[in-house]
Amino acid sequence: IVQRAANIFSTTSTLSFPYNASSKTVKVESEASWSAVSSEWIEVTPKKGMAGNATLTVGVPKNASAKGRKGFVYLTIDGATRTEIPVVQEGIICDVSTKEITFDSFGGIQSFNITSNDNWKVTSVPSWLSLSAKEGNGNGIVNISVNENNTTSTLVGKIVLTTTDNIITREILVTQQPKRIDFDAPTLNFSYAAGSQSFTFTTDGKWTVSTQSDWSTI
Repeated sequence: IVQRAANIFSTTSTLSFPYNASSKTVKVESEASWSAVSSEWIEVTPKKGMAGNATLTVGVPKNASAKGRKGFVYLTIDGATRTEIPVVQEGIICDVSTKEITFDSFGGIQSFNITSNDNWKVTSVPSWLSLSAKEGNGNGIVNISVNENNTTSTLVGKIVLTTTDNIITREILVTQQPKRIDFDAPTLNFSYAAGSQSFTFTTDGKWTVSTQSDWSTI
């Protein structure tokens, strides 16, 4: 004669939660008195019940980490586990679509995408550019506006973006090219006699020409 042990059944195979604090219900059917125990970060109510149908509430706190986590709810009868329900909770997500953006000397507008499930904010931005948004929640698109660079120096800076409590930090390197000027003859050689020569140059910016000597004219 073989008699099987009493069992408990759940209509849910796995519980999945977002990163923020939330709860879900689970329906169970038990053939005997039962108890519920769970991983440390998971809250289950009620923790005990009689034979028959019952509804459990499974709650999780905010996962203040970039890593997801997994735990279990164990339904037991007479101290023996009869059913286990996996519980998974995602971590905080915050990613940017690019890590580097380059502008030519004329400037303009470029954008980057933010993929996030949390609040985010820009904590550092170069003074020579402006952003269409410096904070937000969830996914978003941010436009970068840059004026013309009328110098011969390359501009380089970083946009720094963080989530709530600085759990995740993302950086975007922004570069703007300088104005370019190229000469075909960097040195002009003259004889002892008076004379003149010409040179050509190409540039993408405004220009002026001057001489540093009092014995030559342009």
